[in-house]
Amino acid sequence: MNTKFFIFLCCAIILLGEANHMPADGDRFQTLKLRHNEAPDVCIFEADPSISFDRIYNFDVLTRVSVDLWVEALEKQYPKGNWELKVLDPIPFAEHDKASASDYPECNILITFDIIEDSQRLGYTSIDFSNSNHKHMVITVFTHQFDPNQTIMFTDDGKKIRNVIPHSLATIQSVIQHELGHAFGLLHYNITDPFANGESGNDRSIMYPSLDPRVIGVIEIKQPELLMLGEMYGTDGWGGYEYPVIIKQCDFTSGFMYNCEW
Repeated sequence: MNTKFFIFLCCAIILLGEANHMPADGDRFQTLKLRHNEAPDVCIFEADPSISFDRIYNFDVLTRVSVDLWVEALEKQYPKGNWELKVLDPIPFAEHDKASASDYPECNILITFDIIEDSQRLGYTSIDFSNSNHKHMVITVFTHQFDPNQTIMFTDDGKKIRNVIPHSLATIQSVIQHELGHAFGLLHYNITDPFANGESGNDRSIMYPSLDPRVIGVIEIKQPELLMLGEMYGTDGWGGYEYPVIIKQCDFTSGFMYNCEW
């Protein structure tokens, strides 16, 4: 998908990077101060065919599984709410390669897959809420990384020669789930309370801003993100009762939420 047409109100919400350690009574969870007015429809944009067919199929499956896990977690937390999300049929690469988000007004969350970029990011979410008739968020998931064990070489004209290796499917699913949190309106869970022995930021929240792709297994959705979404959307689910002001941030200690600001 051609992203040059997007108007970014908030650009490059980075999954892999340093956490912003902010002064707080406990860990601090922030939102984007944005939310959907109704259940957002999710569209999967097929990856470049240069990625093997099996992996393209898996990206579709992993996206649907990730959406289902969010829905199940929200339904368990708020059983009276309507948290259903519709995932539309994948859009072929040849169809969307030169298109823009405005060509898909039925899509509120657009999930795309790219092989790699010259950075350490695993994925990011770009936001365009400028058109009230088509508020949307575009998720980009990177499926490969540069080989960390390779010595970087250069051509005669100074260009880098680097091998790329695929991320595990578990890593890709964790990235999709994290970026879906952004697409729902969450920002990041920033750590202030000291880590317990052997604990990582992902043990406290899937919205912790860093993920080590070498970690085995899928990062699970945790209680803090569910509580924050409940504060943003209410217990009725998508399109239910809307609080007049969107919550800005809350502090957390041992999973307990307090000291919220609007």
